[in-house]
Amino acid sequence: MRNIIVFGHDPRMESVAGYFYHLGYDVYENPEEPVADACVITAPKLSEAEEEILCAYMTDDQILYHGLLSAASWQKLQEKGVTCHPYLQLETLVTENAQLTAQGILSIAGRDAVLLESHCLVLGYGHCGKAIADALAKAGAHVDVAVRRKELKAEIEQHAYGYRNLAQWDHYAYDKYSYVFNTIPAMVLDAGHLQWFSPSILIYDIASSPGGTDFAYCKAHGIRADIYLGIPGKLYPKEAGTVIASGIYEHALATETPSD
Repeated sequence: MRNIIVFGHDPRMESVAGYFYHLGYDVYENPEEPVADACVITAPKLSEAEEEILCAYMTDDQILYHGLLSAASWQKLQEKGVTCHPYLQLETLVTENAQLTAQGILSIAGRDAVLLESHCLVLGYGHCGKAIADALAKAGAHVDVAVRRKELKAEIEQHAYGYRNLAQWDHYAYDKYSYVFNTIPAMVLDAGHLQWFSPSILIYDIASSPGGTDFAYCKAHGIRADIYLGIPGKLYPKEAGTVIASGIYEHALATETPSD
């Protein structure tokens, strides 16, 4: 397969196109006419109109690497016999995107935060939580991590972070924290939890919309809390595009059927 189709209007897709072009592929951006023997790569998120165009365009001899897709569009593609790979779930891509997210949120926090020797609380210990905790520690902060799963305690403490159990919130003191970084896409910072912090706390929420913070409570009580979504694409579109392209390329090589 020598043809790559880049579909969707997103700054990251310029890097995706350039990556495959420099590997020697024929690259087409949002073509209207069919391109045979092609791998189609969509932007991480498409509009409803773009999804309709994609479904009409795809044929069963093409391979699709897609970002977020509605259930209806995914069903249409399955009915057409299109081979689909959701690239946002690729381990390498998830890990590298988390690194970009951590780099971005610390650069944002650095505008109004002094992280050196500060006390920071990270909520969640998935890919982004781990990357943010690591970046904070490298910046010289004292890092505690709050999670629901008790089995993560050993791993968290192995990295010299303080462990906090979300199910035992009232067992800890929270007024020492200057900054909170939330990665959990559920309401973890509700009114009952927010009242434990100092009114001067700064909250950086990167969880999927609508986030995990009661922003109305924060506004009413003068607590500064903001949500930051899609940091890699907004702050580092070139690097994020390269991450997408390299992750897809590695996956395609790994799954390629050897010729006889």
